[in-house]
Amino acid sequence: MTAVAQVSNLLYRRLPVGRLNSNPASQPIRTLAGWKRWKPAISRRVGRSPRYGAASSIRPPTNRPPIYTLFCAASCEDWGVNGVAAQPAVDFRTVFRELVQRIERVYSLHVTVGPVTGSYTGQFDGKEIWVDLDKDPEEAVFILVHLFGHTVQWNIDEKLRVLGQANSGVTQQDLPRIYQYERQASQLGLALLEETGEFRLARWLTDRFGADWKFLAHFYRTGEKVRFQSDAGADEPLLTAVPIPAFVPQRWPPRGAF
Repeated sequence: MTAVAQVSNLLYRRLPVGRLNSNPASQPIRTLAGWKRWKPAISRRVGRSPRYGAASSIRPPTNRPPIYTLFCAASCEDWGVNGVAAQPAVDFRTVFRELVQRIERVYSLHVTVGPVTGSYTGQFDGKEIWVDLDKDPEEAVFILVHLFGHTVQWNIDEKLRVLGQANSGVTQQDLPRIYQYERQASQLGLALLEETGEFRLARWLTDRFGADWKFLAHFYRTGEKVRFQSDAGADEPLLTAVPIPAFVPQRWPPRGAF
């Protein structure tokens, strides 16, 4: 055995033993002293809210070196089989922040994180999107991309805008048309996610949309607001992204999202 192989074997034997395939994102950050005491500044603007992250020149490490570097900062339970790092969990705070940056920079829309009128989870008017400050980052991402999709629809198709502004008089015969309107909004939202480089969330977004549609369909039929967990949307056909057309934002009376 060569000297290099002997050293390599010795170093690998020093690695602690643990469970494999757990998520490194779930482990405490050990490499930046005092990071646990970090508290983002409170602000109603996105990027400053404690729920959605804060602008800072210091970031926690998101990717540890692969195990073939011979050392790792945590136990081997942070790593996948054969030295391949496990798939990290989705950081919805980061996803939300990147979505907002793209929406405002590329599409000239404004995003506000703050109180929303009534019991709505979000609101939009064609030029601005509001997301309820009290929503967790995962739900906030769904609200943001779905309302972005509706914003696009309103700005390119008057018929879709009229359909989306209807608050009463919805009949059973109207539901297939409303379903297509809602599904297309999420497809546009998926395209936005992919524009930011996020390609892992098609199934997640499909499940969230499926559960949201069950809520809406039940509400239109009965007038009752019954929330469904995301796994209730598991039977929804997988969403595919549709291209986001060019549009000029215009403002109309705002529409709240349930």
